[in-house]
Amino acid sequence: MLHVLYRRLHRLAERTTWEKFYAARAKSDPLDWFLDYQHLKSVLQPWIFSNYHQDFAVLDLGCGISDMAAHIFLDLLNKTGKVDCIDFSQTAIERMQKKYKHCFNHSNHRLSYICADATSLPFADCSYDMVLDKGTMDAAIRHQNGEVMGEKIIAEALRVMACPSQFVQISDEDPDVRLQLLYRCCNLYRENTKSYQTSVKFRELGSFSGIEYLMYTIEKKLA
Repeated sequence: MLHVLYRRLHRLAERTTWEKFYAARAKSDPLDWFLDYQHLKSVLQPWIFSNYHQDFAVLDLGCGISDMAAHIFLDLLNKTGKVDCIDFSQTAIERMQKKYKHCFNHSNHRLSYICADATSLPFADCSYDMVLDKGTMDAAIRHQNGEVMGEKIIAEALRVMACPSQFVQISDEDPDVRLQLLYRCCNLYRENTKSYQTSVKFRELGSFSGIEYLMYTIEKKLA
């Protein structure tokens, strides 16, 4: 029923909406928008395993109070690598920091929760091997300046992605709409950088609770 709840939330791109939302669920179970880790493991695992290295790094955009990134950290990254999770809700971040504080202090294997905005990431260029977005851009594009916000999210994801790397979006948005935005942002990025190639793909993940979900990916490589 989470997709129904998601649709009923007003002002999805505003920080105050999510502060109130998570504050009201201080003692609730972990909350996954769209699909959870068990639904996505089989599609995330091949890229991680085929590109894995000692410093493999994952960034989760708009983590909320989902346990998906923690599952990736504990299940797929084994004994090395890091997962950084961001959300602009301080309430959500503080809850996740407290929950996973035992995972923070390993020099080459860490899970971190950071209060930050997906449209202006506090990370260096070429820092991550995989960037995940499960519903964050879907919330942003419902703002009155949603298309601009969506473009900023994609631009920032591409900026912090290493080579090779993959940007993964889980969404219920129709390909005719989402692909136009992804292609436009990738073309602009290539024009500005000249050093990288990007390729955009999508696949259907199936129907869950009557909603069709898709995975959109951008792969970034050196030109």
